[in-house]
Amino acid sequence: MRRSRAVAADPDAVWALVSDPDALPRWWPGVERVEEVTDDAWTQVLSSSRGRAVRADFTRTEADPPRSLEWRQEIAES
Repeated sequence: MRRSRAVAADPDAVWALVSDPDALPRWWPGVERVEEVTDDAWTQVLSSSRGRAVRADFTRTEADPPRSLEWRQEIAES
């Protein structure tokens, strides 16, 4: 699946926010926390609609600052 978003803001400011996994809980709905952050990988813990914690592992696969960011997401079985 591929998704894209156009944001009416300074590209460098947007990049600083979306490229920082630790910032995800501030702007990605449902993200409770981010764990195990490295340069190219992290785990985010989301709250499901039933109130259960769901772990999702991310690996950054491509980055073209400040234009695009791609990652692979694997969701743990719940």
